Amino acid sequence: METFAHDGHTLTWEEHSPGDHTLLMLHGWSASRRWWWGLLAPLAAMGRCVTLDLPGHYPAQAPPDFRLTQEQLIDLETAAVRHICGERPVTLIGHSTGGLVSLGVAARLPGQVRRVICIDGVVWGRSAACWASPSGPWTGSCILSSGRPGEPANGRIGR
Repeated sequence: METFAHDGHTLTWEEHSPGDHTLLMLHGWSASRRWWWGLLAPLAAMGRCVTLDLPGHYPAQAPPDFRLTQEQLIDLETAAVRHICGERPVTLIGHSTGGLVSLGVAARLPGQVRRVICIDGVVWGRSAACWASPSGPWTGSCILSSGRPGEPANGRIGR
């Protein structure tokens, strides 16, 4: 387990396989990076698999007055992606709140994020307007999935 300190938070992340292209996975609210363990073996053939915890989710540490806005959450995770990946290309895979964060990080790192896979992603507040059309702030490849076994992706944003 590796750590990354930023703005009073200590985020935790783990690299599970090597590769030139990083597949970075973000779990949903009240989960942990362990949520992805069942997918690591099949995804390992596709590149470097990394799981990253959301702030305040064990074992990640948050400051005592921990309250994040949506913007702060995305800023924090963007800094973590930069730390973990440097300038290398990345595919973000997010579940639930991790999907929202993945879309926000993609908007901030459009030259680095190659695609987003959003599983049962939640989108609320100002972000909802940004993702309502393909002309939103990010034009990479995005697959929106219901997350239910056997169901195809239910939407596509971008190219």
